[in-house]
Amino acid sequence: MQYIDAAVEYSDGKWTLQAVLERIARGEAQLWQGEHCAGVTWFEYYPGKMCLVLAFAGGDMGELLELLPTVEAFAHRENCQQIDVYGRGGWERVLKSSGYRKTSTICSKELSS
Repeated sequence: MQYIDAAVEYSDGKWTLQAVLERIARGEAQLWQGEHCAGVTWFEYYPGKMCLVLAFAGGDMGELLELLPTVEAFAHRENCQQIDVYGRGGWERVLKSSGYRKTSTICSKELSS
């Protein structure tokens, strides 16, 4: 959980590691782990579309990017129309080549039907 804990530190006090872990334990969020990285996803239901939020990702960036297609496939299977990645500014740069765009401080990608 060290990677998640490190990412929670950037939440401006809005989240604690305990709160994130409780959401995962209740099945309200999903934990994605690699050997040297981790991230958390959950569903957001808006009136116009369903999105999968990826947040609290940390660790080896290359390994996180390798996990991204698996996360996208999961979102597609769950009928999400979009993925929103919440993170620091560096995410905009590394996700651009994967089809994501900056939307506010969130990078988003539309998923094909």
